[in-house]
Amino acid sequence: MHKKQLVDSNPYHIFEDHFSYGSDALDTEDSLKQIFEYHNQTGGSRIRAKLAIECSINAGLSPMAAVRLASACECLHQASLLHDDIIDADAQRRGAEAVWSKFGSYSAICLGDELIGQAFAELAQLEQPYNSQIPNLIQYASQAISRSAAGQVLDCSLNNQNQTDLEPYEKASGNKSGPLLALPFGLTMIVVGEDDVCFDCLKEITSAFGTAYQLIDDFEDRNDDDEEQLNGYWVMYDITGNHSIAKQLLVQRYHWYRRVILKGRDCLPHYCQGALDSLYGLLANKAKSAGLFDE
Repeated sequence: MHKKQLVDSNPYHIFEDHFSYGSDALDTEDSLKQIFEYHNQTGGSRIRAKLAIECSINAGLSPMAAVRLASACECLHQASLLHDDIIDADAQRRGAEAVWSKFGSYSAICLGDELIGQAFAELAQLEQPYNSQIPNLIQYASQAISRSAAGQVLDCSLNNQNQTDLEPYEKASGNKSGPLLALPFGLTMIVVGEDDVCFDCLKEITSAFGTAYQLIDDFEDRNDDDEEQLNGYWVMYDITGNHSIAKQLLVQRYHWYRRVILKGRDCLPHYCQGALDSLYGLLANKAKSAGLFDE
Protein backbone atom coordinates (compact mmCIF):
# COMPACT_ATOMS: atom_id res chain seq x y z
CA MET A 1 0.00 0.00 0.00
CA HIS A 2 1.15 3.48 -0.80
CA LYS A 3 2.96 5.99 1.33
CA LYS A 4 1.22 9.35 1.60
CA GLN A 5 2.22 12.44 3.50
CA LEU A 6 0.95 12.03 7.04
CA VAL A 7 -1.25 15.11 7.40
CA ASP A 8 -3.30 13.49 10.18
CA SER A 9 -1.41 12.32 13.26
CA ASN A 10 -4.16 9.92 14.40
CA PRO A 11 -2.79 6.42 13.62
CA TYR A 12 -6.25 5.00 12.97
CA HIS A 13 -7.09 7.74 10.47
CA ILE A 14 -3.76 7.10 8.75
CA PHE A 15 -4.62 3.40 8.64
CA GLU A 16 -8.06 3.99 7.09
CA ASP A 17 -6.59 6.13 4.33
CA HIS A 18 -3.76 3.68 3.83
CA PHE A 19 -5.92 0.56 3.74
CA SER A 20 -8.75 1.96 1.63
CA TYR A 21 -6.27 2.73 -1.16
CA GLY A 22 -5.63 -0.97 -1.62
CA SER A 23 -2.15 -1.59 -2.94
CA ASP A 24 0.12 -0.42 -5.73
CA ALA A 25 -0.53 -3.75 -7.45
CA LEU A 26 -4.29 -3.31 -7.18
CA ASP A 27 -4.01 0.21 -8.55
CA THR A 28 -2.83 -1.18 -11.88
CA GLU A 29 -5.40 -3.99 -12.05
CA ASP A 30 -8.75 -2.32 -12.63
CA SER A 31 -10.90 -5.45 -12.48
CA LEU A 32 -9.45 -6.62 -9.17
CA LYS A 33 -9.43 -3.12 -7.70
CA GLN A 34 -13.15 -2.79 -8.47
CA ILE A 35 -13.83 -5.95 -6.48
CA PHE A 36 -11.66 -4.74 -3.59
CA GLU A 37 -13.45 -1.39 -3.48
CA TYR A 38 -16.83 -3.12 -3.46
CA HIS A 39 -15.80 -5.40 -0.60
CA ASN A 40 -14.20 -2.55 1.32
CA GLN A 41 -17.17 -0.19 1.03
CA THR A 42 -19.49 -2.69 2.71
CA GLY A 43 -17.83 -1.70 5.98
CA GLY A 44 -16.49 -3.83 8.79
CA SER A 45 -15.52 -3.14 12.36
CA ARG A 46 -11.73 -3.09 11.78
CA ILE A 47 -11.37 -4.66 15.22
CA ARG A 48 -8.04 -6.32 14.44
CA ALA A 49 -6.58 -3.14 13.02
CA LYS A 50 -7.69 -1.19 16.10
CA LEU A 51 -6.17 -3.82 18.40
CA ALA A 52 -2.87 -3.70 16.52
CA ILE A 53 -2.76 0.09 16.65
CA GLU A 54 -3.57 0.15 20.37
CA CYS A 55 -0.90 -2.43 21.19
CA SER A 56 1.71 -0.78 18.96
CA ILE A 57 1.19 2.76 20.19
CA ASN A 58 1.11 1.64 23.84
CA ALA A 59 4.38 -0.19 23.19
CA GLY A 60 5.97 3.00 21.92
CA LEU A 61 6.16 2.11 18.23
CA SER A 62 5.93 4.84 15.60
CA PRO A 63 2.53 5.68 14.06
CA MET A 64 3.61 4.33 10.66
CA ALA A 65 4.87 1.08 12.19
CA ALA A 66 1.48 0.73 13.90
CA VAL A 67 -0.24 1.31 10.56
CA ARG A 68 1.91 -1.32 8.83
CA LEU A 69 1.13 -3.95 11.48
CA ALA A 70 -2.56 -3.02 11.49
CA SER A 71 -2.74 -3.25 7.71
CA ALA A 72 -1.10 -6.69 7.68
CA CYS A 73 -3.63 -7.94 10.25
CA GLU A 74 -6.56 -6.45 8.37
CA CYS A 75 -5.42 -7.82 4.99
CA LEU A 76 -5.25 -11.35 6.38
CA HIS A 77 -8.60 -10.98 8.14
CA GLN A 78 -10.34 -9.71 5.01
CA ALA A 79 -8.79 -12.51 2.95
CA SER A 80 -10.15 -15.05 5.44
CA LEU A 81 -13.64 -13.54 5.14
CA LEU A 82 -13.57 -13.73 1.34
CA HIS A 83 -12.51 -17.38 1.44
CA ASP A 84 -14.83 -18.32 4.33
CA ASP A 85 -17.88 -17.01 2.49
CA ILE A 86 -17.11 -19.38 -0.37
CA ILE A 87 -16.53 -22.33 1.95
CA ASP A 88 -19.73 -21.67 3.90
CA ALA A 89 -21.73 -20.69 0.79
CA ASP A 90 -22.78 -17.47 2.55
CA ALA A 91 -24.29 -15.21 -0.11
CA GLN A 92 -24.43 -12.17 2.20
CA ARG A 93 -21.68 -10.22 3.95
CA ARG A 94 -22.46 -7.17 6.10
CA GLY A 95 -25.95 -6.92 4.66
CA ALA A 96 -24.73 -6.86 1.06
CA GLU A 97 -24.08 -9.48 -1.56
CA ALA A 98 -20.88 -11.40 -0.81
CA VAL A 99 -18.01 -10.95 -3.24
CA TRP A 100 -18.16 -14.52 -4.51
CA SER A 101 -21.90 -14.25 -5.07
CA LYS A 102 -21.62 -10.95 -6.96
CA PHE A 103 -18.38 -11.47 -8.90
CA GLY A 104 -17.89 -15.24 -8.80
CA SER A 105 -15.84 -17.60 -6.65
CA TYR A 106 -12.69 -17.26 -8.76
CA SER A 107 -12.65 -13.49 -8.31
CA ALA A 108 -13.17 -13.78 -4.54
CA ILE A 109 -10.35 -16.33 -4.25
CA CYS A 110 -8.00 -14.17 -6.29
CA LEU A 111 -8.76 -11.05 -4.25
CA GLY A 112 -8.16 -13.03 -1.06
CA ASP A 113 -4.84 -14.23 -2.44
CA GLU A 114 -3.86 -10.66 -3.33
CA LEU A 115 -4.61 -9.49 0.21
CA ILE A 116 -2.51 -12.30 1.70
CA GLY A 117 0.40 -11.23 -0.47
CA GLN A 118 -0.13 -7.60 0.50
CA ALA A 119 -0.05 -8.49 4.20
CA PHE A 120 3.52 -9.74 3.80
CA ALA A 121 4.40 -6.67 1.73
CA GLU A 122 3.24 -4.48 4.63
CA LEU A 123 5.52 -6.31 7.05
CA ALA A 124 8.42 -6.16 4.62
CA GLN A 125 8.18 -2.36 4.45
CA LEU A 126 8.69 -1.70 8.15
CA GLU A 127 11.22 1.09 8.58
CA GLN A 128 14.16 1.34 10.95
CA PRO A 129 14.62 0.55 13.77
CA TYR A 130 12.02 -2.19 13.42
CA ASN A 131 13.16 -3.74 10.14
CA SER A 132 15.55 -6.18 11.84
CA GLN A 133 12.45 -8.09 12.98
CA ILE A 134 10.95 -8.47 9.50
CA PRO A 135 12.00 -12.15 9.09
CA ASN A 136 10.44 -13.04 12.45
CA LEU A 137 7.26 -11.11 11.64
CA ILE A 138 6.89 -12.87 8.29
CA GLN A 139 7.46 -16.28 9.87
CA TYR A 140 4.91 -15.58 12.62
CA ALA A 141 2.28 -14.42 10.12
CA SER A 142 2.95 -17.43 7.90
CA GLN A 143 2.50 -19.81 10.83
CA ALA A 144 -0.77 -18.07 11.75
CA ILE A 145 -2.11 -18.61 8.23
CA SER A 146 -1.08 -22.28 8.30
CA ARG A 147 -2.69 -22.93 11.68
CA SER A 148 -5.86 -21.12 10.70
CA ALA A 149 -6.09 -23.04 7.43
CA ALA A 150 -5.60 -26.33 9.26
CA GLY A 151 -8.36 -25.38 11.69
CA GLN A 152 -10.67 -24.57 8.80
CA VAL A 153 -9.94 -27.93 7.18
CA LEU A 154 -10.75 -29.67 10.47
CA ASP A 155 -13.97 -27.66 10.74
CA CYS A 156 -14.98 -28.63 7.19
CA SER A 157 -14.26 -32.29 7.93
CA LEU A 158 -16.74 -32.17 10.83
CA ASN A 159 -19.67 -31.71 8.49
CA ASN A 160 -22.21 -33.65 10.54
CA GLN A 161 -22.88 -32.63 14.13
CA ASN A 162 -24.50 -36.00 14.77
CA GLN A 163 -21.08 -37.58 14.34
CA THR A 164 -19.08 -34.87 16.14
CA ASP A 165 -17.90 -34.86 19.73
CA LEU A 166 -17.46 -31.67 21.71
CA GLU A 167 -13.64 -31.83 21.80
CA PRO A 168 -12.98 -31.80 18.02
CA TYR A 169 -15.66 -29.14 17.52
CA GLU A 170 -14.03 -26.83 20.07
CA LYS A 171 -10.55 -27.56 18.74
CA ALA A 172 -11.62 -26.62 15.22
CA SER A 173 -13.35 -23.46 16.47
CA GLY A 174 -10.30 -22.23 18.35
CA ASN A 175 -7.77 -23.17 15.71
CA LYS A 176 -9.48 -21.58 12.72
CA SER A 177 -9.89 -18.11 14.26
CA GLY A 178 -7.42 -17.92 17.15
CA PRO A 179 -4.16 -17.63 15.13
CA LEU A 180 -5.28 -14.63 13.07
CA LEU A 181 -6.79 -13.00 16.16
CA ALA A 182 -3.41 -13.31 17.88
CA LEU A 183 -1.65 -11.30 15.15
CA PRO A 184 -2.37 -7.76 16.45
CA PHE A 185 -0.78 -8.71 19.77
CA GLY A 186 1.88 -11.10 18.50
CA LEU A 187 3.29 -8.86 15.77
CA THR A 188 3.75 -6.04 18.28
CA MET A 189 5.34 -8.45 20.76
CA ILE A 190 7.82 -9.59 18.12
CA VAL A 191 8.90 -6.02 17.37
CA VAL A 192 9.36 -5.36 21.09
CA GLY A 193 11.20 -8.67 21.57
CA GLU A 194 9.11 -10.59 24.09
CA ASP A 195 10.01 -14.14 25.17
CA ASP A 196 8.29 -17.43 24.32
CA VAL A 197 6.24 -17.50 27.52
CA CYS A 198 4.23 -14.48 26.38
CA PHE A 199 3.54 -16.08 23.01
CA ASP A 200 2.39 -19.35 24.61
CA CYS A 201 0.01 -17.38 26.80
CA LEU A 202 -1.26 -15.38 23.83
CA LYS A 203 -1.94 -18.57 21.86
CA GLU A 204 -4.02 -19.99 24.71
CA ILE A 205 -5.99 -16.76 25.19
CA THR A 206 -6.84 -16.18 21.53
CA SER A 207 -7.76 -19.83 20.97
CA ALA A 208 -10.11 -19.58 23.96
CA PHE A 209 -11.59 -16.37 22.58
CA GLY A 210 -12.14 -17.95 19.17
CA THR A 211 -13.93 -20.93 20.69
CA ALA A 212 -16.06 -18.81 23.04
CA TYR A 213 -17.05 -16.50 20.18
CA GLN A 214 -17.97 -19.45 17.96
CA LEU A 215 -20.12 -20.93 20.72
CA ILE A 216 -22.11 -17.70 20.96
CA ASP A 217 -22.32 -17.34 17.19
CA ASP A 218 -23.61 -20.90 16.86
CA PHE A 219 -26.23 -20.30 19.53
CA GLU A 220 -27.47 -17.27 17.60
CA ASP A 221 -27.50 -19.20 14.30
CA ARG A 222 -28.89 -22.47 15.68
CA ASN A 223 -32.17 -22.28 13.79
CA ASP A 224 -30.60 -21.34 10.45
CA ASP A 225 -27.87 -23.98 10.77
CA ASP A 226 -30.07 -26.89 11.87
CA GLU A 227 -29.26 -29.82 9.58
CA GLU A 228 -27.46 -27.40 7.22
CA GLN A 229 -23.96 -27.07 8.65
CA LEU A 230 -21.92 -27.78 11.77
CA ASN A 231 -23.18 -25.85 14.77
CA GLY A 232 -22.01 -26.16 18.37
CA TYR A 233 -25.49 -25.87 19.83
CA TRP A 234 -26.68 -28.90 17.88
CA VAL A 235 -23.52 -30.80 18.78
CA MET A 236 -24.45 -30.26 22.42
CA TYR A 237 -28.09 -31.09 21.82
CA ASP A 238 -27.10 -34.40 20.22
CA ILE A 239 -24.93 -35.12 23.29
CA THR A 240 -27.59 -34.19 25.86
CA GLY A 241 -30.87 -34.85 24.02
CA ASN A 242 -32.46 -31.84 25.74
CA HIS A 243 -32.63 -28.22 24.58
CA SER A 244 -32.46 -26.71 28.05
CA ILE A 245 -29.48 -28.85 29.07
CA ALA A 246 -27.76 -28.18 25.72
CA LYS A 247 -27.98 -24.46 26.39
CA GLN A 248 -26.68 -24.95 29.94
CA LEU A 249 -23.73 -26.92 28.59
CA LEU A 250 -22.99 -24.25 26.03
CA VAL A 251 -23.06 -21.57 28.74
CA GLN A 252 -20.75 -23.67 30.92
CA ARG A 253 -18.24 -24.03 28.08
CA TYR A 254 -18.45 -20.30 27.35
CA HIS A 255 -17.69 -19.48 30.98
CA TRP A 256 -14.77 -21.92 31.01
CA TYR A 257 -13.15 -20.20 28.04
CA ARG A 258 -13.98 -16.79 29.48
CA ARG A 259 -12.00 -17.69 32.60
CA VAL A 260 -9.06 -18.82 30.45
CA ILE A 261 -8.99 -15.37 28.84
CA LEU A 262 -9.17 -13.50 32.15
CA LYS A 263 -6.61 -15.75 33.83
CA GLY A 264 -4.12 -15.22 31.02
CA ARG A 265 -4.48 -11.44 30.91
CA ASP A 266 -1.74 -10.67 33.42
CA CYS A 267 0.88 -12.77 31.65
CA LEU A 268 0.67 -10.55 28.57
CA PRO A 269 2.83 -7.40 28.33
CA HIS A 270 1.27 -4.25 29.74
CA TYR A 271 0.85 -2.69 26.31
CA CYS A 272 -1.43 -5.60 25.26
CA GLN A 273 -3.74 -5.58 28.23
CA GLY A 274 -5.93 -2.65 27.21
CA ALA A 275 -6.52 -4.20 23.78
CA LEU A 276 -7.33 -7.55 25.39
CA ASP A 277 -9.82 -5.85 27.71
CA SER A 278 -11.50 -4.30 24.66
CA LEU A 279 -11.66 -7.70 22.99
CA TYR A 280 -13.11 -9.30 26.10
CA GLY A 281 -15.73 -6.55 26.31
CA LEU A 282 -16.88 -7.35 22.77
CA LEU A 283 -17.20 -11.02 23.71
CA ALA A 284 -19.20 -10.27 26.86
CA ASN A 285 -21.55 -7.93 24.98
CA LYS A 286 -22.12 -10.51 22.25
CA ALA A 287 -22.96 -13.19 24.84
CA LYS A 288 -25.43 -10.85 26.53
CA SER A 289 -27.11 -9.79 23.29
CA ALA A 290 -27.40 -13.44 22.19
CA GLY A 291 -29.65 -14.11 25.18
CA LEU A 292 -27.41 -16.73 26.76
CA PHE A 293 -28.13 -15.49 30.27
CA ASP A 294 -31.86 -14.81 30.06
CA GLU A 295 -32.87 -17.78 32.17
